[in-house]
Amino acid sequence: MSLRLPLISYPLTLIRLSAMSIPKVILILGSGPNIGAATAKAFAARGYSVALAARSLTAGTSKEGYTTLSFDASHPASVKDVFAATRTALGTPSVVLFNRKPLFLSSSSIA
Repeated sequence: MSLRLPLISYPLTLIRLSAMSIPKVILILGSGPNIGAATAKAFAARGYSVALAARSLTAGTSKEGYTTLSFDASHPASVKDVFAATRTALGTPSVVLFNRKPLFLSSSSIA
């Protein structure tokens, strides 16, 4: 038994206009040397402008040419600031990756 999904067709000009109007900007929150760096490299290879935000970074430009921003996920008020800085530097992010270090709770803190 095969599943058949309906084919939805959109006008080609609409797709082209939409693709042209959306900035290719990725904001990686909690960017580190592993997942964050690999994601940045993959998106940059596909033509995205990259903004890296982490507590360990300072505002500037990385050696790879990515925009770097200081961001501490434990301070919710800083979220507005990091988005504003990204908008100013690169445009509104079309992709946001929240790559924060996991929080582990002890069983006594859950009760």
